[in-house]
Amino acid sequence: MKKWSLVFFITGLLFLGTSLGLSETKAEEKLTEEIRKGDISRHKELIEKSAEELGVDIKGKDTKTLAREIRAAYLKKRAEELGINTEGKDADTLAKEVREANIKNKAKELGVSIEGKGIDELAKEVKEAHIKQKAKEFGIETEGKDIRILAAEVKEASIKAAAKELGITVEGKELRVVAHEIREKKIRQTAEKLGINTAGKSIHELMGEIMINHREDAKEQKLFPFDGDMHFMWGEHHKSSPD
Repeated sequence: MKKWSLVFFITGLLFLGTSLGLSETKAEEKLTEEIRKGDISRHKELIEKSAEELGVDIKGKDTKTLAREIRAAYLKKRAEELGINTEGKDADTLAKEVREANIKNKAKELGVSIEGKGIDELAKEVKEAHIKQKAKEFGIETEGKDIRILAAEVKEASIKAAAKELGITVEGKELRVVAHEIREKKIRQTAEKLGINTAGKSIHELMGEIMINHREDAKEQKLFPFDGDMHFMWGEHHKSSPD
């Protein structure tokens, strides 16, 4: 598994709601599979650091146990932030309820009716509404287009616009490489604006610190990844990023 997938899991990007819990759910399933297999020892340092930041005791625990406890601790934290009662609920139950709350909140934000709809149906409608909203912002024609084609056009426009704003060249580069460069620059910018000491820290460490210790501040200030483009900046590109 790419390191970015673990960062998605550990920092709670699975549960931001901006990408509607869909690609994030796949990432979580992948990590859960690796946890069950015990195939996560190579991520030991990142897991231990994340455990410490979440207040999870690391003494005498293997990486597999820590990963499970991190997931449970983070889900409990996110559930409490969303006003979800956590008493007596296991991590899987909380993951389901957090995802549903995020999807419903996004539906309300986009004016999508939630009445009488299953959560997967609602997630699909919200995702489509979000893509069409972004298409309109970029002046992309939506009439008669398959939603997958429209999503690809919006993603490309979003990445190129962000690259231009950040002074990143796109000439001769694959979109995934440009997206990776944008992520790195935006993460460092967010860390600096939040007063985080960036010296000697990797992008993964900074992202973990932002999401675990400064999530609400970043959200309030609309800093990356809460600047409205997370779905298109991360989207599918994290699966094949150069990292």
